[in-house]
Amino acid sequence: MTVPSSSSLPRYCHPISASASLPDFTGHVLVVPVVSHACIPQLAVDLLINSPELKLQRVARLDATRDLIPFVGSDEGGNGGLTTSLEVYSDPSSKLTVIQQRSPVLKARKRPFSKRFTSWVRSQGFAQVLILSSVDNALRTEEEMNSQQSLFRHISVSSTSSSSTSSALLAQLSASVPELGHFPGKEGEKETPIPSSSTGITRRLLADLTSTIPSDETAAKTPTQLDVGVLLLFAAEGDNRPDAHYLAGAVAELLRGTGTGTQSKGQASSFRFAEPPSWAGLFGNSFDQALFG
Repeated sequence: MTVPSSSSLPRYCHPISASASLPDFTGHVLVVPVVSHACIPQLAVDLLINSPELKLQRVARLDATRDLIPFVGSDEGGNGGLTTSLEVYSDPSSKLTVIQQRSPVLKARKRPFSKRFTSWVRSQGFAQVLILSSVDNALRTEEEMNSQQSLFRHISVSSTSSSSTSSALLAQLSASVPELGHFPGKEGEKETPIPSSSTGITRRLLADLTSTIPSDETAAKTPTQLDVGVLLLFAAEGDNRPDAHYLAGAVAELLRGTGTGTQSKGQASSFRFAEPPSWAGLFGNSFDQALFG
């Protein structure tokens, strides 16, 4: 895969305003939510970017007009701006950058989208990528259903020349979250660590991000291989606000270095997240329990 230099990608990433410039993402950890089962990664990222503790600010938009189902809405911050389908939030002080994807990838554009996004990630010099995904609860094995293990699973792929920061994050992920088992592949395919259903483009994105690029095709900031971790959550579809809090708390704890291995389902993270106003329209108000006697 030929990776263009950052100078050849100006039309893919746009600063949030005409007067602003794009930040330097070199050495940042990048969190990427894949549109997957019940859209739990997107809900979790809503909580992360709405958290004052993480200090994430919207800094850019990615051009996904050819790849995603069209989407635009008003800025819920009340600033009169627009919210689009693929946006970048970042905090330079903590070297953390988070993507929010609000629209699914068109079926015929999954491969081009993954390739373009991977090229951008490589060109920006990110040190570590953490993919968030969700899996249908029904895909758990009988042993997993009967165990008291966490509902989290992970996959991690380390580069051959990783920095201490990125290696520490992958090591924390591996130490605190059980590894995802293998699922049967589609007809004619081998077993895969990522199920083919309910996980969106997780498998494709992981393959593209972890592919090795010949050194003569890389730009100045482009590593020949990235450190990539995938954090998956088994869940059932419904009112998934608790699952979103659970995943967001796990990500925040992981980034802080405390890990998620001892956190059981229903146990609150030490982080406190305020739900964004848009959720009121998505889920409505809860019922008064007095109605049920």
